[in-house]
Amino acid sequence: MTNFQKAIFTAVVVGSVGSAVYETRKASRLESGLRMLNEQHALLVAQIEQLKSERDETQRQRTAVAADKLGSAVEASELLRLREEVGLLRRQLASTAAKVQTTTNQIQFNAPYLPRAVWSDQGTDTPGNTIQTMFRAIGQGDQNRLEQIVSRFKDSQSLDELTFPKQDWDKIAAVQFVNVVRIHMASGEDQANVNALVERVLEGGTKDVSIQLWTLKKTNDQWLITGLH
Repeated sequence: MTNFQKAIFTAVVVGSVGSAVYETRKASRLESGLRMLNEQHALLVAQIEQLKSERDETQRQRTAVAADKLGSAVEASELLRLREEVGLLRRQLASTAAKVQTTTNQIQFNAPYLPRAVWSDQGTDTPGNTIQTMFRAIGQGDQNRLEQIVSRFKDSQSLDELTFPKQDWDKIAAVQFVNVVRIHMASGEDQANVNALVERVLEGGTKDVSIQLWTLKKTNDQWLITGLH
């Protein structure tokens, strides 16, 4: 091989090597750029998912706040209505109490006046009937019947707390109903307040009258006593 040929061969080899090195570097740069784009894409996807999550959480909080405001408005309206009913009830009780007179140990009642002798079991289909049934059971000393017409919020509640103190059962001479107020709660539950004047005969024949309030709720078409106030 002549010197000229050797020179040409060397130039070709060098050129091939240089081209290969260039292509290798170019491929490396392209690979690096592609990897960077993939990383940026993954970062953008993560950011988008985070934004979606934050958006959903914000929407959930807004919905919850709106529901709370609506619930608060309903509760406030119900509370105002109940306060008005309580105020009316107190005025009615005060007016009724003013009509109770005592003259030589005789107490004058307005009708309906139910002496002990006429008490009867009227069932539990209305609040008033439940209270009449309660007095009939009290007059008979029938605690089993009383258990059937009460509903306890707590197991520790006694019949005395729900109906009438047992120590005074034998002293009750009569009862006069003042009024019955039914209340339909926002929850859908039906409740009622029954007010009555209870006449007791104390030692020495002295008569005493007290105003009593019973609360009831409707359960399975029965009005059950939930408290004595």
